Amino acid sequence: MSTLPLIRQVARQRGSDSQDGGSERQREWRILWKKPGVTVDDVAALKEIPKMYDPYKPGSAALANSISPEQVGRWEWRVTVTYSRELEAPEDQAENPLARPAEFSYETRERTLPILRDLQGRAITNTAGDPVFGFSDVVHDRVIVVSKNVASVPKWFEDIDDVVNVSDIRIDGRVYKARHLRFGESQVQKQEDAVRKYSTVTFRLHHRRESWDLQYPNQGFRELVEPDPSLRIALGVLGTPEEERERLLAPKLQDILVGDPARVASEPVWLDENGAAIRDDAGRIKAQLEPSELLFIRRRYLPEFDFTKLPLR
Repeated sequence: MSTLPLIRQVARQRGSDSQDGGSERQREWRILWKKPGVTVDDVAALKEIPKMYDPYKPGSAALANSISPEQVGRWEWRVTVTYSRELEAPEDQAENPLARPAEFSYETRERTLPILRDLQGRAITNTAGDPVFGFSDVVHDRVIVVSKNVASVPKWFEDIDDVVNVSDIRIDGRVYKARHLRFGESQVQKQEDAVRKYSTVTFRLHHRRESWDLQYPNQGFRELVEPDPSLRIALGVLGTPEEERERLLAPKLQDILVGDPARVASEPVWLDENGAAIRDDAGRIKAQLEPSELLFIRRRYLPEFDFTKLPLR
């Protein structure tokens, strides 16, 4: 499999080749790059892709003011380059607010975090090996505040509240793991100087060290119970239709019984990965569990978004 990128220009929008008419125009490139680990920076660095302040064509007053690589498939990338006649050359960029890079500042937010595991990732237990709950601590989460001047605000920007990053992303020199950042408060402020109108977008990205997934102990008052093995044999002998056999042989949800005489559990019982209560060799609910037997469930509950689309450069 070749690891060299295949690059082609596929579209031109707004403006014409013969004249610079219009204040803004776009070009688009499609890239097929069958190489694992390719990043946004790798794509933007390709020599075939224009760089900031490159002219739309030789002698053109329209200069590249936005280069946006976006992964659209496993090996496919799309790069959209926006050109503007309102952008000055590099020597004048101190006076052009659109040429300023994104600004980053940092805050912390305090919250109470339930403690489910120790530093080595083991469940919290007492010296007898029994799980212990009810511990919590006050932690301080990092909040990244991003501010960037843009020529126009994307329509999707105001519709992405409470989404998490779909993949690892580098921000201000640091890599954040997938689903560890959550898009929070945002605002758009309209701006205008002597030569242009633009907007300043400001938004917060909330970081959580344990990710934004929900985590909780695998406990319950009911369990999944497999049917008696003899039932499978009996259904086979009787020639029961396959659909009916699957229904009858499916695990059933039942109350967990504990003690002697048996009674419905009054406290949640630990379950294994199959949804069954954890029992000893005699079939009794285990009073003491090994830390390795304590299972915690992770669930995703927030939608994902490609944070490379955010104005982070």
